[in-house]
Amino acid sequence: MKYFQLTKNEQYGIFGLLIILGCLLGVKYYSLQLSFSVQKTTIVKDVKEDIKYPPARVEKKSHPFFIVDSLKVKRKFDPNKFEVMDWLNLGLPSSIAERTFKYIKLNGGVDSASSLLNVYGFKETWYTQIKDSVFIPTLCISINSATVVDFERIKGIGQVLSKRVINYRDYLGGFVSIDQLKQVYGIDSNIIVDNIKNFKVDLENVDQININSSSFNFMVAKPYISKKAAKNLLIMRANKKLDFNSIIDVFGEIYWFKHKHYFKW
Repeated sequence: MKYFQLTKNEQYGIFGLLIILGCLLGVKYYSLQLSFSVQKTTIVKDVKEDIKYPPARVEKKSHPFFIVDSLKVKRKFDPNKFEVMDWLNLGLPSSIAERTFKYIKLNGGVDSASSLLNVYGFKETWYTQIKDSVFIPTLCISINSATVVDFERIKGIGQVLSKRVINYRDYLGGFVSIDQLKQVYGIDSNIIVDNIKNFKVDLENVDQININSSSFNFMVAKPYISKKAAKNLLIMRANKKLDFNSIIDVFGEIYWFKHKHYFKW
């Protein structure tokens, strides 16, 4: 057991190490207590300051929608040509300006100032201020020369239907009446009725068939001449009996007066 006995110097060394370790633990404990005391004092001081001097209340700003009461209308304008920036310059809040612009675009335009009241959030006071300054020119489309863009200006006629109208017009050789627009596949006849005042027919642009010189194949290639009618016209022409009354007999009076602008003789 003598191998496990400590000398006096070793005993003194261990004893000294224990003393140093105890001192370090004491210092650490004291530091924690001091830090806690300082934090507690700071918190109590802050609470007293808050009670004595409560923080100033920050007032929330009203949304622009509720503070814009007057619009800056300087001249007459067409709302269908307005961009978002134009509505902002007029005085509308940004959210209402964007909503108004999108509403007009999605509906293919507006036909009166009162239509703007359908925009969610558009105040009636704004409508009252601008109604006398809104100028929407009358839309007039010549259906025999109108482009895709022109037809798109009509509510309910988008790009697809506009192209169909033009394709059908080319197939016929031109329109001779506004009612023929109703024959275009997919188009709502109510759209034509509602916008009938916006259409006009220019008969000078209609391709006409010369009954006195056209061949059989040329005639039947047109959608409004049947093979039977073409044959009868050729027979009468050969017998030199082609006159106004005989032509009416071939087509029938009602049909002839609906399609007469496609013919010349």
